[in-house]
Amino acid sequence: MKVRRDVPATPKQTAAAAWRSIVALISDDTSTDADQLTAAAGVMETLIADEVPQQKPIAVAGESLRVVLYCLYGDTALDADTELDKLPGNPTKGDWVLYAPCEAEDVEWMNQALSENGDRVRVFDVETDCPVDTEDKGMKKKGTVTIDWEALKSA
Repeated sequence: MKVRRDVPATPKQTAAAAWRSIVALISDDTSTDADQLTAAAGVMETLIADEVPQQKPIAVAGESLRVVLYCLYGDTALDADTELDKLPGNPTKGDWVLYAPCEAEDVEWMNQALSENGDRVRVFDVETDCPVDTEDKGMKKKGTVTIDWEALKSA
């Protein structure tokens, strides 16, 4: 299931407050490695302040839930409510990954900084597709069957 939330950022609230809202929305006491979200605050606040999540969303892919988070800015942010609707589940329970868009020149240093605290929070070039759309990590559903057609051919 894919769910979208729009998070007001500047001038309604600071980038730090927007990131805290996102963390509160996507995690709870059943989250796995939630400390990685807290540790990612500096990097995430930087890209929120740069207004990159207005163009392309932050994506969280969990075992059964995918959440896309856009940030709102300017008058749109001012008109938005800071209370976000709850999610139908916890996307950071079990196996999950979060990808955030950033400018191309920031990808390397941001991923380096994020990797110091784990591998669940990553950034990607805003000009490319979100990796969660192109890889299986965090998107496999229980009961999914993978068939190795080459192995069947040789049997």
